[in-house]
Amino acid sequence: MEKTIEEQVIAVVRSQAGVNDLEITQNSRLDGDLGLSSLDIVSVISKLESMHNVHFEAEQAEKIKTIGDLVNITKEAKMLKYQSY
Repeated sequence: MEKTIEEQVIAVVRSQAGVNDLEITQNSRLDGDLGLSSLDIVSVISKLESMHNVHFEAEQAEKIKTIGDLVNITKEAKMLKYQSY
């Protein structure tokens, strides 16, 4: 079965942060709770863009603070991609 966007986001963040045993929720903060640096966050964004063949606008990327933000922005980018066809 294919993973949901939330599951994919969490898997990418877990890999980048190296936190396999930590509970990650929609409200988990990328920098505070998960210890990601700004460079780590850029890497996560890049991986998600590649996975879903989408592009996050700079204004969107700057607003990403939590797992929920990443999930929502990924969903929005995918919807925009499909609407443009």
